[in-house]
Amino acid sequence: RNDMGAFGGPYGISYTYEDGPPTVEYINVNPNNALPGTEVVIQALIWDAVSVVTSVEIEIENPDESPIANITLYDDGAHNDGASGDSIYGNVWTTPSGNEEVFFVDLTASDDNAHVLAHDNIIEFNTHIPDILYVSTSGSDETGDGTELNPYRNINHAISMAVDYDTILVLPG
Repeated sequence: RNDMGAFGGPYGISYTYEDGPPTVEYINVNPNNALPGTEVVIQALIWDAVSVVTSVEIEIENPDESPIANITLYDDGAHNDGASGDSIYGNVWTTPSGNEEVFFVDLTASDDNAHVLAHDNIIEFNTHIPDILYVSTSGSDETGDGTELNPYRNINHAISMAVDYDTILVLPG
């Protein structure tokens, strides 16, 4: 910072930060394609150049915008958020058991100057019930759908069609 309150930028250019709401660098849900009934870790890099971020809240919603859960994200080093004070906010949420579902996340961050940043549907994630994909020398990569009655022909094609947690079963032949 120079004597005028400006920050040094590239090539000697000075710039200043305006006092405004917190900034979200990124938000991540891991895994993004989870098994129903398992935990996901939600992390966001959020900072404020002038003020102090005082709260980060997320709302997990169904695609129709109906709320499922409200969760506080923390930057205390104890909630899957990295180190305390590193601007990475995090927490864990257990997905509902049962069906495959799609979820959207709304994020609200506030600072100590009463600035509020709100993002609607900032990230999407889902749950997936694993499939068994079948491969057989009598199958087809063009017309097969990976079922036991209509298998794929090549393992590489089955791999390209699989998603997290799927199983590929090679039939005799």
